[in-house]
Amino acid sequence: MCNNNVVKIHSLADFFKEIKVLRMQKDFPLENQIYYRGHASINWKMQPFLFRDRGWWTQEWELYDKSQIHFPEIFRDCKTQLERIVTMQHCSMATRLFDVTKNPLVALYFACLDSKNCKDNKDGVVFYTIQTEKPLEYAQVVTDLFMLLIKPKYPHNVTMDAFKENDLNDYYQKLNYSVSFNIILELLHQPFLFQPVHNNERIKAQQGAMIYSNIFEKKDDNYILQRENVLLNDFFEKKYFVIPYSSKKDILEELSLCGINEATLFPDAEHKLSWLRDTYKNPQKGFFE
Repeated sequence: MCNNNVVKIHSLADFFKEIKVLRMQKDFPLENQIYYRGHASINWKMQPFLFRDRGWWTQEWELYDKSQIHFPEIFRDCKTQLERIVTMQHCSMATRLFDVTKNPLVALYFACLDSKNCKDNKDGVVFYTIQTEKPLEYAQVVTDLFMLLIKPKYPHNVTMDAFKENDLNDYYQKLNYSVSFNIILELLHQPFLFQPVHNNERIKAQQGAMIYSNIFEKKDDNYILQRENVLLNDFFEKKYFVIPYSSKKDILEELSLCGINEATLFPDAEHKLSWLRDTYKNPQKGFFE
């Protein structure tokens, strides 16, 4: 039985054709943009790193606190809590953030990598979502509130009502009403997309944006702090692109000819030299003589 939501991609030309179709949709809102997410394995969950292990989401505050205590040099240039969390995300720390990109070729690159921790060779997949970016200030407000929420003073199942009675109302008064109270509540209840400050070369190279997973979830007649089983499938469109494992190598070579490879997407010395080493191991992989 044919599934019209699944499109197989065997070449870069196939992918360009499908992306062009997306951009030409008649009902595409002008204020929206398309953001992409590539997975090396079609079996991977649409789940922020934090929620993939109980040891992480049950000790969320310790992850943030100890990162800054033990490695302050990593956060030397960070001016806000949000910048610290974005930095942690790009240093492979477990956070509530979920990376996406404005560049479909970047997502395709990640979908074509070998899938780690998988016993068998797996097909890759590119998902996409059509969204309007929330102002950076919104993400900063949510981060400040979120850092209050995960401190040891609150139980793991703290409710929105309890939070309102304590820190939320006090924080809102200090904001001097630059963001409405209703908007704050909305941001805490559902995922949203924002553009982080491009303060490191990797974010710039990958044209990165981020999804903030919802902080509270509805349970019975109240909202409680979201701690586990966070999945973002509903944030993305039902249609997606599958890259068969047999096509991955050829597409990676085509992407490298377009300047999309390990060296350009991870512009640090280790990845640049790693890419150059592998280029000489397989001369057809690179894009220069």
